Amino acid sequence: MPTISRSWSAAQSYCRTYHTDLTSIRSKEEKSNITLTLNGSGVQYVWIGLYRDPWASWSDNTTSTFTNWAPSEPNNYISVEYCVSFHLLSGKWSDGMCSSRVYFFCFTGEVQNTNTVRSCHHVKH
Repeated sequence: MPTISRSWSAAQSYCRTYHTDLTSIRSKEEKSNITLTLNGSGVQYVWIGLYRDPWASWSDNTTSTFTNWAPSEPNNYISVEYCVSFHLLSGKWSDGMCSSRVYFFCFTGEVQNTNTVRSCHHVKH
């Protein structure tokens, strides 16, 4: 289960060094896969690979039309929220300050297409 928290960019760097990248959520199936993996971890939310510029850009340079924003999100509160976290209980996304230290979720393996449920790997210390 996730045991370390980092800023979004530090989490991305860690995932790219030791796995493949921060996870992307491009379908309801991928959302369910991550939820099942994290269930019981005690973690409330994790960084995922989505970031602003525009919101459809993922850390692995792919795009997707699937979104799952929480109500009133993204709101870019005080114009500094450019990174996205996944909330385990609601299954929804929220934008947040990239410098915040948050647990994160990496995936392993290659992205073959948007219909592939990728092998997910949770971060260990």
